[in-house]
Amino acid sequence: MCGIAGIYKLDNSTVNKNALGAMTDVIEHRGPDGFGYWFNNKETLGLGHRRLSIIDLTLAGKQPMTYMGLVITFNGEIYNYIEIKKGLENKGYKFFTETDTEVLLALYHLKGRECLKDLDGMFSFAIWDEKKEELFCARDRFGEKPFYYYHDASQFIFGSEIKQIFEAGVNKEVKEEMLHNYCVTERLNSNDLKETFYKNVYQLPHSNFVVIKSNGTLHFEKYWDINYSEQNKDISLNDAINTFNELLYTSVKRRMRSDVPIGTSLSGGLDSTTIAAYICRNNQTTNLNTFTASFLGFEKDETKFVKILKSKYSNINDHYVSPTDMDLIQDLQNLFFHQDEPIGSTSIYAQYRVMQLAKQNQVTVLLDGQGADEYLSGYNQFWPVRLREMYASGDSSYLKEKQNVKELIGFEQNIGLNLSLMIKHPNLHKRISAIKNLVSKEKNSNTKNPLSPTYFQLKGEKETDNVNWSSLNSVLYHSIFSEGLQNLLRYADRNSMAHSREVRLPFLSHKLVEFVFSLPSKYKMDNGWSKYILRKSQENFLPEEICWRKEKVGYATPQSYWMQNKKIQEIQQDNRSQLATLKIFDKDFLDTADSWKILNLAHLLS
Repeated sequence: MCGIAGIYKLDNSTVNKNALGAMTDVIEHRGPDGFGYWFNNKETLGLGHRRLSIIDLTLAGKQPMTYMGLVITFNGEIYNYIEIKKGLENKGYKFFTETDTEVLLALYHLKGRECLKDLDGMFSFAIWDEKKEELFCARDRFGEKPFYYYHDASQFIFGSEIKQIFEAGVNKEVKEEMLHNYCVTERLNSNDLKETFYKNVYQLPHSNFVVIKSNGTLHFEKYWDINYSEQNKDISLNDAINTFNELLYTSVKRRMRSDVPIGTSLSGGLDSTTIAAYICRNNQTTNLNTFTASFLGFEKDETKFVKILKSKYSNINDHYVSPTDMDLIQDLQNLFFHQDEPIGSTSIYAQYRVMQLAKQNQVTVLLDGQGADEYLSGYNQFWPVRLREMYASGDSSYLKEKQNVKELIGFEQNIGLNLSLMIKHPNLHKRISAIKNLVSKEKNSNTKNPLSPTYFQLKGEKETDNVNWSSLNSVLYHSIFSEGLQNLLRYADRNSMAHSREVRLPFLSHKLVEFVFSLPSKYKMDNGWSKYILRKSQENFLPEEICWRKEKVGYATPQSYWMQNKKIQEIQQDNRSQLATLKIFDKDFLDTADSWKILNLAHLLS
């Protein structure tokens, strides 16, 4: 896990080395174990790197790394590098380090951009091909590792964090549309996955690469996707469970490859305990260090579930941190500094402190359960979609499942006339909805914009994502690639790297995700239970209280209590006053916006 930086001058001028140095220095937290620079002969390209040593701790692993006319700056891990290396050696490739970086370079030398299909990993990297005089940049399938860039006619600038782009001299300007959407809906991303909160600063979308040629042309391409409409409806539940376990356990084993200590972040929920239990079963002679945010006395505290797991697996060495409102005040600016963009809630701060706890205990790599909820249907809001899907298909068990959901989680889905029309006659429903929206817009044309008209005129809403809200797979796909998970991955990367830790996510093995999408919906949600196949696959390994838990908590914090802290109220009141001087926001909005939003906006616009 590292940080990358680069400046490519497309007008044949030379790279400002001080700017590249500043870009690399500002992310020292991502790589405290070393740094390096590389420039081509013309000095039109400069690559920078900060190193966090995980695989091959010797100086041989230093980056930028050169290999057979190629140069790379790389952030992430290629988990199947050992298997790839054996295949390359059989083809005559020689290696001089034990790093996955060198393996990636050799694979690119052999296959070019097709190498991405062979990778099981999290990554963002840039490879310079001296012979072709082109820069190849790629990001992993899910977007675990970040890649931000700026480009104009004269240059292409890239880095692991947004703040690096500004260090290179790009003006820092907030994007009005993103600011408006955040103020109105608290949305943290756009339908266009390239967008950020800043003008002219973009992110390379997940599953994409870009080729920058010396003549200044940029070619973007998506190299991987999931066909979520194809399902294997003939597979038995037992066969599905067996394959699921094989894929998950292969993923965990690969993600345990490390030359530094490994632990887990443990919330007490199903996903993180699944990972911890697997490690404990297969490393019985070694204690597993686990790290948990604990809020004793808080109704959503999960400490008791960690203790339950420990009673089953005695080789757990559990560690706890209990953040307070006063801690939040002390760390607030650091938290915002590392995140760069607005964050959803103080639960991100709990994760920040868990990563700090791991650092204090000298554990560098943490396996985490993140990602499972988004494609295994872990959230209760997926139940209406599942029930609508059953209703639309005429599934005879629809009424029974509806009752199961009502009894288990207290949720009831009523299929009324409007919903029935949407499900059974979607095209007709769209036409009727379009007419209603037109009338509604006319009626509400005088609705107040939270942003001052002199600052921003709303030009009309963009098209929403093409989601079939009566197809579970369609909604899960949207959840992974367009909405919730993308934000969670950003939080996890910045929080871990703020403390020079590496987070690995076994549930985001692309083979595992592809397999789950191929399964019938009933294996994901059945008998009123979410994540059904995961629960069934783990019921012999986890305590029943965890495996068959109904509630979903995650990193919940007592945020409403924290926001009542007198000092926090003083800070946010000062922030309201500061924001008012910018003449960006409508006064009513500033007077009524919640404290957490005000704190985020003040940092964003500082």
